[in-house]
Amino acid sequence: MNAIPTRKKALWAGLIVAAAATLAALFLASNRGELPEGLIQANGRIEGNNVAIASKYPARQG
Repeated sequence: MNAIPTRKKALWAGLIVAAAATLAALFLASNRGELPEGLIQANGRIEGNNVAIASKYPARQG
């Protein structure tokens, strides 16, 4: 048979996932500087008022 054993497949899958995670971490770590034009960054919380919205006619639209 020419099939790759399950254990070997799992090892390769794990290596690929680990490599992808490492590359993603490096990419995110290197892009911590400036934001693209048109985006802002702020800290804090958003406050708002609760508003109840109702339809004019009580009917269920399907």
